[in-house]
Amino acid sequence: MAWLTNNPIFFMKFLSFISWLLAGLFLYGILRQKLALRQNRAFFISACFMLIPIYLVKIIQIVLRYSISNAIFFLAIFLYFTAQKSAGKFIKYSGYLLAWILFFLSFETNSFLVFYLGFLGMLLLLYRQENLGRPFLSLLYDFSKKHFFFIILPLIFGLLKVTIGQPTDGYEGYNQIILPNNLLTYIQNIWQNIVYGFFWPILAPLGILPRKIFSGILIIIVGLFYFLTKNILSNEKEGADFQPKQYLTAGLFLFILGVIPYFLVDKIPHIFGHGFAMRHALLLPLGSSLIILGAVIAVIKDRWQTMVQVILLSSFSTFTIFNYYTQDMDWYKQKAIIESLKETKNETIINATSLIFYDKMGANWQNRNVRGEEYFGYIQSAFPKEKFKFAAREEHDPVKNYYSNPDNIKFFSPGFNPAKKVVKVEIVSRAKREITTVKNWLKIKKSEVLRNEPEMLKDIKDIYRVEIIPFD
Repeated sequence: MAWLTNNPIFFMKFLSFISWLLAGLFLYGILRQKLALRQNRAFFISACFMLIPIYLVKIIQIVLRYSISNAIFFLAIFLYFTAQKSAGKFIKYSGYLLAWILFFLSFETNSFLVFYLGFLGMLLLLYRQENLGRPFLSLLYDFSKKHFFFIILPLIFGLLKVTIGQPTDGYEGYNQIILPNNLLTYIQNIWQNIVYGFFWPILAPLGILPRKIFSGILIIIVGLFYFLTKNILSNEKEGADFQPKQYLTAGLFLFILGVIPYFLVDKIPHIFGHGFAMRHALLLPLGSSLIILGAVIAVIKDRWQTMVQVILLSSFSTFTIFNYYTQDMDWYKQKAIIESLKETKNETIINATSLIFYDKMGANWQNRNVRGEEYFGYIQSAFPKEKFKFAAREEHDPVKNYYSNPDNIKFFSPGFNPAKKVVKVEIVSRAKREITTVKNWLKIKKSEVLRNEPEMLKDIKDIYRVEIIPFD
């Protein structure tokens, strides 16, 4: 554990990975324990939930809190159904209480307040199946009495947030309801993400097959999933299954629930762009997994369904590995830029009050946009406070951006003037060989994990050879 805590970035990524792994295992337990779903179906849904690239930032350290909330939420559902099966009252109600507390904690990521409706809807459907033939209003009344404390849980959280949990220090109004100005544009953007999230990752591995290492990984993963699935099928006992339209309906319902909390605050779940904003797709994997399963069952003949599922999971897995590899290389590039700024001897850069960055290197993960706030983060890491410069990306006015947000002043010394010396700089690489290779990644990762930060930074500088150059 000391080794992990001495590598904080790696530790946070590892914790995010574990959070999603646990969430997938809890989901598998829910599907098998409460719904008694066929093992093969439960395995596909859970694996797809963990691997589908519709939410690409699963283990980025900046979204760690969302990964933990996700794991806590599914743990709460798993504990609820586990407690429900207990014969002893003490264990049952202790389990309910613990689940109630965990749900409350998961609501710290506010979007789970809406997604929680999926859990309540599931409880209502199961309760109705146990009481077939009863008038719905009578059934709803009894259901509300039985689950009263879980029904009012979001209201309790909301009241506490309104009274004692309002954000401050520049975040006033954060997560307040603001409906989108252009609904058609919003729907179009969501549709684009469905296309990318469902179909593009299936073809994406083809684009990386020329890299022999990833074609080899794809072949190995296909073999692993094939034998694992065959083993599940050969040892599978009887279990429940549903019609394609039921999987599709449930998936669409959960997908919509995953979109609604961001729709209400005028955010759009998306695949590409600024990394932190990709968190808006946090709740889409479960609904997407059910939709994919329903589509496979509806369209593919029975004898080919297993192979199609294997190909889908293998494609998602290969792309996920490639995705995390390129994420790492992007982060190492950021470290290289910071080191170049730290070591610069250029007086123009040192004495500048604002820098406008022009990135000539490229190689950004998923062609993401780098915002001015990120460039300013580089400056904060590279310079002492008295030498801080405001930062903007190309084609942006740093002076205008500085004065547009009153909170910017707190980062600078009194009397700071961003307009005093504005300098345009290019980020270039003097590397003579390709940077983004598995060989380079393994070399840096070895230093990061097994050695120490100075050796890691040395390898990064040797490989990236970044320079920051002023220009007119």
